[in-house]
Amino acid sequence: MSKILQFQNVNKNYSLGPNQVLALNNVNLEIKKGEFVAITGPSGSGKSTMLHLLGLLDQPSSGEITFNNHKTHKLSEKKLSVIRNQQIGFIFQDFLLLEELSVFDNIALPLLIHSGRSKLTSIEHDRVMKLLVELGLAERAHHLPSQISGGQKQRTAIGRALITEPKIILADEPTGNLDTHTGEQIIKLLTKLSESTGSTLIVVTHDQKLAQQADRIIKIIDGQIQ
Repeated sequence: MSKILQFQNVNKNYSLGPNQVLALNNVNLEIKKGEFVAITGPSGSGKSTMLHLLGLLDQPSSGEITFNNHKTHKLSEKKLSVIRNQQIGFIFQDFLLLEELSVFDNIALPLLIHSGRSKLTSIEHDRVMKLLVELGLAERAHHLPSQISGGQKQRTAIGRALITEPKIILADEPTGNLDTHTGEQIIKLLTKLSESTGSTLIVVTHDQKLAQQADRIIKIIDGQIQ
């Protein structure tokens, strides 16, 4: 498999008052297309910083990040924004659904943002409906987030991440706010959908059951890969 993401001697510093905090320390990493990778480590180890860099939400203080053969520091913010919208799907622990939109509309939103249109095409509408069926949400399509369970909210968030058929799915503690049974269902769903779409799945997690499902576990301690 060819690589889709590469870190070369990546460092990330943050200013904390008069002090500099080294969040990532000389990280070298390759992630292959279609791979399922779990990133683990204690709180404050650098996992969230790595997730932001993997998702092109931030740039390193030094070193290089290559995404799909493009060196990210050479790309404009506009181009990076297009890549994030079209090629990376984000799943968050707190779901981050828009409360005024239905389940259907939350999932469809990235398609409208990408196209600049206010309505879906018939093909796009059918794609959303097909995904709702796969997620077990067809009967909840017109419900608001306040009317569905935590597990259904996370399934909606997964649908929103997958609807643009991204090359990479980034999930930040996707089972963190769920009970054990629901979390196990989400793990199975994520692995099934990533396999069927061929997407690269990168999960930041404290959940060892989830991490053990991955092709590879990357452990970070004090900003370094162990």
